[in-house]
Amino acid sequence: MILENKDKNSSRGFLEKAEIIVIYLAWAFVLATLITLVCVFLSTHNIIYIKILNNYYALQTVVSITMIIWGIKFAFDKESRKRVVYPIICLSISILSIFFMVMNVY
Repeated sequence: MILENKDKNSSRGFLEKAEIIVIYLAWAFVLATLITLVCVFLSTHNIIYIKILNNYYALQTVVSITMIIWGIKFAFDKESRKRVVYPIICLSISILSIFFMVMNVY
């Protein structure tokens, strides 16, 4: 009985742990995106001065990373629509943001 529980936990452990890590990482990057958004807004309107946040490049970078992680998060989802459509939308937003960064549109 105890050996059976260990086998079940070890076989499902990696995917569940990866899913939990991706979920926490996704929400951490949402928080980082919100903080970056507020700081970029304050910096571009000369309320505070943070040199790296004086343009929208930092915000585009954080949004791109966040969308990649959320695309991975939705790929773990059990619902078929979320598993197919949402990762495509998130990764498209990320690719477009990276494209605009490479083209120096910020």
